[in-house]
Amino acid sequence: MLQNVLWPIDKLQLSNYQIPEGYNNLEEFSVTDDGKYGVFLYNIYERTMNAWYCAFAIYGNTDFKTPLVHLHADQRPIFCKFHGKTFDYAPLSNCFIMVYSAYKPDSKRPTMPYLFVKPLEKKFALLPWDFTSIYYGFAEIENNTLKLYEKSPTQLDCYEERNKHTRKTGMKIRLHELTWYDTNDIDRAYSIYHDESANYDVFK
Repeated sequence: MLQNVLWPIDKLQLSNYQIPEGYNNLEEFSVTDDGKYGVFLYNIYERTMNAWYCAFAIYGNTDFKTPLVHLHADQRPIFCKFHGKTFDYAPLSNCFIMVYSAYKPDSKRPTMPYLFVKPLEKKFALLPWDFTSIYYGFAEIENNTLKLYEKSPTQLDCYEERNKHTRKTGMKIRLHELTWYDTNDIDRAYSIYHDESANYDVFK
């Protein structure tokens, strides 16, 4: 990702955009290495100690005014690795992968699923995962096939030793096996994720 490139995006057109003030409502902008997309992370805030969250907008390189995808539901933002790698980008698949905040006390779904976004196709998908999602990343093997790698092996060691997690390093995710939704409904991702009728069995 190119961190020192700025596009003339119109931040004020984002309905929930808040101007940064001190350590509140921080923001970051980066461009994918292929120059295809610009990603604006904004309204970044620290929910708990060292746990940052934000809204996002993804822009194409031909329109700096209107984002291709815009998640602005403040109550359900994505996990933000502030000054780090908040998301993965798979260029062959035209897909972004983020960690979505989806805790619900009475739900059987894990709390921190992966959110897959295909801006050009206007689609998104969710993959159930627990709190360890922030310790993994995705490497692209080929178009529409990704593989899990470890971002934080030490943390995973800790949870595995305490029998709180079984390592999934190297697991392949085939994007065509996910259930995809229209990005016009991305602000409903929380309710879609917790819909008990949804089928998330992609591991067979």
